[in-house]
Amino acid sequence: MAGSNQNSDNLEKEFIELVKHSRRGKLKVYIDMSAGVDKIYRMLQEAMCC
Repeated sequence: MAGSNQNSDNLEKEFIELVKHSRRGKLKVYIDMSAGVDKIYRMLQEAMCC
């Protein structure tokens, strides 16, 4: 029983380290002079390439 508790502690520590080292997301704001599909088209293009 003590071995499984130690395994869960190790898994928890590994998970916390993984979260700490994970990459942060990026926020992009698209601004244009008028309403239209140009911004949406560019957002979809960027989403598909990455």
